Amino acid sequence: MWAPDGLDLTGWSVMATDGFVRRVDEHTEEVGDAYLVLDGGAWNLGKPLIPASAVVRCEPEERTIRLALTRGQVEDAPQHLSETDRADG
Repeated sequence: MWAPDGLDLTGWSVMATDGFVRRVDEHTEEVGDAYLVLDGGAWNLGKPLIPASAVVRCEPEERTIRLALTRGQVEDAPQHLSETDRADG
């Protein structure tokens, strides 16, 4: 399991291999399709969609998630589209 069952990860810090990236905006725990959606950052640059397979570990005591990705890889990840964005596309 990539995260403890039922744990709300919203607001947790996300660390890439080379430092802090962003915070978790939302997440799913669907088997075979779990992912994190990161916040838009200080300049609202979009919301990267990170697959659960990129998570190395969760640290509940620090409210931190560690990824097996660099900051550049996170920033280059596909963007999460809201329901409104999907309807417009």
